[in-house]
Amino acid sequence: MTVGDLLIKLRRRLRDESPYPSEQLWSDSELIDEYANEVRNQMFRKVPKLLIDSSTANSATGVPLCTVAVTAGTAKYAVNDYILQIQRAQFTTISYPLEERDVNWMDNNVSNWKYDTTRGTPYIYVPDLDTGYITLYPIPIANLTLNLTVTRRPIAPLTAATLTSDLGFNADFHEDIIPGIMQLAYEKKDSQTDRPEQAMFYAAKFAVRIDQLILDNWRSMYGTTNQRIRWANMAK
Repeated sequence: MTVGDLLIKLRRRLRDESPYPSEQLWSDSELIDEYANEVRNQMFRKVPKLLIDSSTANSATGVPLCTVAVTAGTAKYAVNDYILQIQRAQFTTISYPLEERDVNWMDNNVSNWKYDTTRGTPYIYVPDLDTGYITLYPIPIANLTLNLTVTRRPIAPLTAATLTSDLGFNADFHEDIIPGIMQLAYEKKDSQTDRPEQAMFYAAKFAVRIDQLILDNWRSMYGTTNQRIRWANMAK
C-alpha cells in the first residue's frame, strides 16, 4: 500500500471524499504527516517485527545499521537508533552466527568477562551492557565485517507530499494502521470531527489489532534459541 492508497482508504471510511481541499474535514497533511506517523510510531514501539532488515548498511546518522566495521582491539560498537532488536549477527568470513548472551548470563558463565583482555575471534555479542551499544566477546583480534539482521523503525517519515511512497513496513500489517489513524481523526477538536464514540470504537479496534500483533510477535520470537534463553533467564 502506498501513501496515496492509504489516503484514499481513509477518506472513504471517514466519508470525507470531496475533491476540494476547502470542503474536506481533514487535510492530507493531518491524516498522513500527523496521524499516520504517530500511529506508525506507536505500532513500532509495541511490535518490533513490522520491519526486518539485513541489507541497509547505514542511515543518514552515519551510525551503521546492518553492516558494522569491526576493528581489532575494540569490543564495543554503537547501535543505530533506528534499530529495535538485533535478531542475528554474523561475520562475513565465518559460516555461523554469533551467540547472543545478556549480561546476567555472561556474569554467571564467563569469569571476569568484562575485564578480560584476551583477544580472539568473537563468538558472543552482548546487547545490554551499555545502552546504545553491543559488546563483542572476546575482544576482536582482527578487522572484520559484522552483518546484522535487525528489526527497526522506518527511516523516512510518511508525508502526503509523496503519495507514491510505501508505508515503510511489512505490507501484511498495512491495514492495521487504519483504525489508529481514524481514532485520532475523530479526536480532532472541531464541531464536525470531534466524535468521542467513534474515537472510542476505533481505539478499541486498534488495540485489539495491536494485541494480536504483540501475541504473534512473542510466539515467533519464543520459537528462537535466543528467546528461549531470555525466557529462561527471566524465570530465574
